[in-house]
Amino acid sequence: MPPIRASSSRKSRTLLATKPSEDAGPPVDPKERTVVWFLLGAAAATAWMIGGVRPPGLIVACVFSALAFVWALLPRSFFPDYQPWRRLRRFPIFWLGLAFLLWGLVHTLNPSSRAQVDFQRGLWFMYQVEPLAWLPSGVDAPFARMNGWRMLMIHGAAWLAACAAWVGLTRRRSSRVLLTALVLNAVVIALVGLAQRVGGNGKVLWFITRPAGADFFGSFFYVNHAGAFLNFSAAGSFALGFWHAQRAERMGDRSSPAVIFGLLGGLLLIAALMTFSRGAALVASLTLVAVALLFIVVQLWRRRSGLLVGAAVLLALLAGYGAQILGAGRTLDRFKDFAGTRMEITSGARAMAAQATWDMARDKLWTGWGPGAFQYHFPKYQKAYPEIYGSTWESRLFWEHAHSDPVQLLAEFGLVGFGLLVAGGGWWAYRLVCVRFWRSPWLLCLVGGGVFLFIHANFDFHFYNPAILIAWCLVWPIAVQWREFEVRGTTPRG
Repeated sequence: MPPIRASSSRKSRTLLATKPSEDAGPPVDPKERTVVWFLLGAAAATAWMIGGVRPPGLIVACVFSALAFVWALLPRSFFPDYQPWRRLRRFPIFWLGLAFLLWGLVHTLNPSSRAQVDFQRGLWFMYQVEPLAWLPSGVDAPFARMNGWRMLMIHGAAWLAACAAWVGLTRRRSSRVLLTALVLNAVVIALVGLAQRVGGNGKVLWFITRPAGADFFGSFFYVNHAGAFLNFSAAGSFALGFWHAQRAERMGDRSSPAVIFGLLGGLLLIAALMTFSRGAALVASLTLVAVALLFIVVQLWRRRSGLLVGAAVLLALLAGYGAQILGAGRTLDRFKDFAGTRMEITSGARAMAAQATWDMARDKLWTGWGPGAFQYHFPKYQKAYPEIYGSTWESRLFWEHAHSDPVQLLAEFGLVGFGLLVAGGGWWAYRLVCVRFWRSPWLLCLVGGGVFLFIHANFDFHFYNPAILIAWCLVWPIAVQWREFEVRGTTPRG
């Protein structure tokens, strides 16, 4: 008896029932998977090690970033035609970052002053040394306190991570996995911070003694850093939610993780609010408003009023319930201080510190004072502003940072180094315009989170925290390459 053949109608039904995956194609190369793990270690592990503000965490960040960079340049087993070195040579951020680090290295190797630090009393004494007059000069200081080598490690780790992501992530799946892992890591930190607010013992992660006077949250010594990190991660979570919703609609899926990522984003914003950082609370509010407006526009465009109302009610219940059970009264009281004396003193002190830092920058406008030199030279400019200096030795205020990253970077690296950073930011903006990022809701959300963090850094020192800086530098290659893959539909060319 001849075999019975399936009818053509049955074949067609089988083909219709099988939906192609957007990630269909060759598998991810094992070396690329290793790059993802190393990048995750550089950003996530550093966040758990007090944000990398202490030497052990910073060393871990540098090691993971360097390993990711090396693995990204290895030849691919599945894609032998891909040339990582060729792609790296065509990457402007590689050359701009290399020039920036070499500029800082010249400062560090050519000190014009030496700091002798008394760690027990928390004081230091400055001595003049003879530098090479025709080269930019810096300060010779202990690594444990702050010096040029430590600053170069902070910026170098972020630069290596960005280069590794640009060269090593050739598949959209890799970028999505990395971004998802970073968001979930931030969620765990947020849960730990909320648990500390409810039942903490006064120690960071329940076993690390905090510095005197530090108000910590999660694994961060400084609540403003914790709030900025959580707000930035919330933007990433909302971006993933928008992408999954868009993908589910395009693929015809009945369910997707979009709602889960939306709720996780709300949890991260609540945690940022619970840091009791006024700046973080303001950015969290702006993020929530921006995401809500973007969601409304998307749903109105797709004519889904029912989903819009349901999501709005759910978000309101989540915010109200979280604020009630965690006691947001303290945060609400601090919001009232925006118009009170405490807020005026804080903002006035930071404005004076920024002005004093600008006075410092003008004395060496082109070359700068050198990486890590701010806290050693700032006191002589601080004297011109008694409000931030103190009238007696007991009331003396010591500023380790200017609380304005752009101004401090200008003071330390001068117009030459600062111009290299501006050029790098301009290149990323150009690439985002080329891929028309405004046409993608998820990319708008991710870019908006990065912009909000940059604006917040104008009033604080977030980019001197290695965990925040590495995560921020990773977002741009992830966003641009992911969007380029959607537009072009191919992997990056070597």
